[in-house]
Amino acid sequence: MACVYALSSSLAPDIVRYVGRSKLDTAGNRLGKHLFLARNSQNLGHKNNWIRSVLKQGGSIVSLVLESGLSWGESGQREIFHIAHYKSVGYDLTNMTDGGDGVIGFIHSVEARAKMSAANLGRVHSLEHRAKIRVAQLGNKRSPETRAKISAAGLGRVQSPEHRTKIGAGHLGIKPSLEARAKMSAAGLGKPKSPEHRAKIGAAHKGRVLSPEHRAKISATLRNRYRISTSSLI
Repeated sequence: MACVYALSSSLAPDIVRYVGRSKLDTAGNRLGKHLFLARNSQNLGHKNNWIRSVLKQGGSIVSLVLESGLSWGESGQREIFHIAHYKSVGYDLTNMTDGGDGVIGFIHSVEARAKMSAANLGRVHSLEHRAKIRVAQLGNKRSPETRAKISAAGLGRVQSPEHRTKIGAGHLGIKPSLEARAKMSAAGLGKPKSPEHRAKIGAAHKGRVLSPEHRAKISATLRNRYRISTSSLI
C-alpha cells in the first residue's frame, strides 16, 4: 500500500515545502532518499537546495504522512490534490510538477541543463555510491518509448578514443550469463545490418589474429550448431 507525505523543516515544522508519495505506508524510506540525494548530488533542483539550506542552518527535515493505505494509482491522484491545496493557500512548495507522475513531462530550460552539466563535469562517484546506484536500478525496466528516445539521442554520436578505451577496459573479464547471451542472440536474430555497418565490422576484423583457444571455441560452436540443425531435419 502507498502513502502521500509532506516534508517540512524542524526550523518551521508548520510550513510544508514538499509533497510526495511512497510505495510504502511510511515515508521514512523516501525521506532517507531525499536526504541522500541532497547531500551527495550536484542536482540544482529546488527541493535539494532547500534541504541543503535547512541542514546548513542546523535543522532537520521532518516528514508527515498525509494519507496512507492507498493504491499506487490513488496515491498519484491524492498527491495532485495535496499539491494543489498547499499551493492554493500560499505554501511555497519545491515540487517541480503538479504531482501524480514524478517529473514526467517536466523539461528543464537550456540554462538549467547547462548548469547541471557543468556542475557534474569531472565528478567521480565513489565505489560505494556506484554500487548503490546499481542496486537502485536493478529490476528497473525502461518502457519502449524511453528506449526509443535513448536510441534516438545516441544516433550519430561519436565517442572519443579515450571513452572507447575506458568502455573496453570496463568490460574486460566480464562474462555474460547463459541467459544474458541467449537474450542478446534472440534480440539480434533477423535484424539486418546496413552495408555501411557490415563494412565497418569487416574493417575492424581485418588483420586480427585469433588465438588457438578462440578458434577452437568457434569451431566447437559451429559443430554443435550443425548437429542441432541436422537433427531437426530427421
